[in-house]
Amino acid sequence: MNQTGNQFDIGTVFNQGWQAFSANAGVLVVSALITSLPAFIFLLAAIGYVIESAYLEETKADKNTHHNSAVSSTASPQKTAKPDTKPDTKPDTKPDTKPDTKPDTKPDTKPDTKPDTKPDTKPLSKAERPEKRSGTLLDLSRFEIFSIGYWGIVLLVYIPVALWLNLGQFAIWLKVARRQPAKVRDLFSQWHHLGTFLITGLTFTILMWVGCALLIIPGFIVALLGCLYPWFIVDQNMKGFRSLTASFNAVRSSFMNLVLLVFLLGLIYMAANVLGMVPCVGVVVSMLLPLVIVPWFGLILTYVYLTLIGESVNPDPGGQSPGDDVYAENPA
Repeated sequence: MNQTGNQFDIGTVFNQGWQAFSANAGVLVVSALITSLPAFIFLLAAIGYVIESAYLEETKADKNTHHNSAVSSTASPQKTAKPDTKPDTKPDTKPDTKPDTKPDTKPDTKPDTKPDTKPDTKPLSKAERPEKRSGTLLDLSRFEIFSIGYWGIVLLVYIPVALWLNLGQFAIWLKVARRQPAKVRDLFSQWHHLGTFLITGLTFTILMWVGCALLIIPGFIVALLGCLYPWFIVDQNMKGFRSLTASFNAVRSSFMNLVLLVFLLGLIYMAANVLGMVPCVGVVVSMLLPLVIVPWFGLILTYVYLTLIGESVNPDPGGQSPGDDVYAENPA
């Protein structure tokens, strides 16, 4: 197929995408719902993580305040007890028996040195130290173990599952755009592309970050030129950088049309979010937004991909059901 020199029409891909979505709304909505489940579970786990960390911090603060109050209550009687005993016995007896010359010197030296030095050098060290060490270290270790386990689950479970289901959506969009019979089980058929999709996605993300560091505009250009690489991976089984270069070559001839298309899709998405803020209606719109917008936009970009590679497929003109013969597989 020719992947360079082709151009697409914005109105045509919009019309094709909506007709394909309306004819296959059941499969597309269910697949979008299943794909959004990992993100919903991740959100619940993040909320639980915040609540757990706040609980641990509050427990640590309560224990610290309890220890400080206990230390202050036990330390005050002992600090005042020692200075009260010795000055009351010795200075009161000696001045009564001997003349007035000696009591002026001894009470001034002995009570001032002994009561002031002993409470400052050993302020209840044996009673305080075990309680402070046993509380804070236990809470800190629990928090660290919880954090490591949480982020380990995110990296090892959430990311592969989310990428796997997203690849399945590309496969469903391609079948629907080509009027082939698409089923929900096609969502779980793209394990073999997971490694390629992960490595290529990381490379693509790094390139966009580098472009955004160069005054943002180069990052936007890279994002548009390489946005079709998932379709090349799923549809043509391209490996690594070949999918990125193929996307660059395909989009290059119709770059300005893609810029306008992305701008229009952004306006539609913003309008849907504004409508979601309306009372009563906003709850329904917010729930249906990822189930309708995501597959519809995906089909629009799928028709862009098919047009740019030279494969023109018209959507179902009559709105037939998926069981009709119009969904016979395309020989190409």
